[in-house]
Amino acid sequence: MLSQLTPTEYEIFLILAASPIITNKQIAISREKAKASGVPTALSNISEHTVASHVQKILEKLDVSSRYLLQEYAIRQGIYCPNVNCTCVKKK
Repeated sequence: MLSQLTPTEYEIFLILAASPIITNKQIAISREKAKASGVPTALSNISEHTVASHVQKILEKLDVSSRYLLQEYAIRQGIYCPNVNCTCVKKK
């Protein structure tokens, strides 16, 4: 369940919920850019390989078999909605 995720895993979970087609490399690069611009993030200095490891742990902890099912999980949990500006998403 979500409470089992580390802060870094949760951040990656949110990224994947919004865009399951994003690659591990794109996640790593976006975190580097965020760090360089001063945006606080749990994923500073994270490699593509480390992202892959986190993704695998997230899938295992949430008992889902793919990034797309991860997005469905987030929708069912009320954490993500594909509709822009939707009010159904729980505020965390």
